[in-house]
Amino acid sequence: MSHVVQTDHRVLRKSTPTVEADSAASANDGSLTYFADTAAQFSPVERQRGLALGTYAHCTRKGIPIPNNLASFMEQLLDTFPNDMDLLNTLGQLALQRGDLEMAKRYQQRALVIEPDNETALDGLMAVAYSTSNWAECLDCATRLLDIDPSSTRVHAIRGDALANLGKIEEGIAEIERATELNPGATELYQWLADRYRQTGQADKLASAQLMIERLKNAKIPPQAPPAS
Repeated sequence: MSHVVQTDHRVLRKSTPTVEADSAASANDGSLTYFADTAAQFSPVERQRGLALGTYAHCTRKGIPIPNNLASFMEQLLDTFPNDMDLLNTLGQLALQRGDLEMAKRYQQRALVIEPDNETALDGLMAVAYSTSNWAECLDCATRLLDIDPSSTRVHAIRGDALANLGKIEEGIAEIERATELNPGATELYQWLADRYRQTGQADKLASAQLMIERLKNAKIPPQAPPAS
């Protein structure tokens, strides 16, 4: 189940470092820049903020390694933009990616003080709670996320697993059953259900889940029809 889970215009008092361009480079010109004369619309530190966030987005989309100094660069930008949700969320994601769960949690909690219903921060905090088996916090984050978007299979699945780990097996089962309604092709969810049905002695539901697992494992993608001439 673990794999199913404002702007402040003050001027910095210290010089703003430059993001390393080598690993953030595009395949064509080697760096990111602003279109035409749009850079002139922003202060120097705002331009640095935009390039930092753009670098993260570009690297993430292209599968390029994140520059080593991007996190420390963004941390300095927080001196100017202390309530910037984009910076806080990105720093939280960077901390998660390098396995620094404590730092990720710190950024996510800081973001949620500013914007309690921010989905990115809630999702990141849920990931930290799940990874550290903090089931109560995981359940709280998942519940809040489903209040925002009740159609997320992944969040239903994580909420169900958290409930089960808190000893609320039947509630957890109901949550995972809801997840399978949203995504009927998720084999791992049926396997989770089969284990819990076996644990709770629900023979009929166990047989049904096992049948679905076999069907999914043996399912074949139908061949594509040739294009019309």
